[in-house]
Amino acid sequence: MSASLIWFIVGIAMMLLEFVIPGLIVIFFGVGAWVTALLMLILPLPLEAQLVVFLIGSVASLAVLRRYLKRDRKGEDTVTDSLVGLTGEITKDITKKKAGAIFLNGTTWRAESDETLVKGEKALVTAEVGLVLRVKRV
Repeated sequence: MSASLIWFIVGIAMMLLEFVIPGLIVIFFGVGAWVTALLMLILPLPLEAQLVVFLIGSVASLAVLRRYLKRDRKGEDTVTDSLVGLTGEITKDITKKKAGAIFLNGTTWRAESDETLVKGEKALVTAEVGLVLRVKRV
């Protein structure tokens, strides 16, 4: 199996991992792997050079594209609000002092609330702070 094909497959795997690991990070390592695969088609590089190209491609795509992808339509940086307003089911009890979990859109998310919510209750997402959802009872 050629090195360019291996890098291409690694890129696909990392891009698919983005669906499992939210946060818009892993996909850029997939881009870096594809950059390396393309370069390997043009000229053969030793493993050390391949790793450097992978690192530079990943960091460059992260620095350039992530900011663009995290902007709203007005061009302002924003916290991802794609889940705000959706309702999910509490899977781990939440108290004011202790975070719990909510199942939403096929994924379990860490969740916090100013009220106590117990497993099985429905909750509405009011905000996203990084990978933590702020929720309230429906």
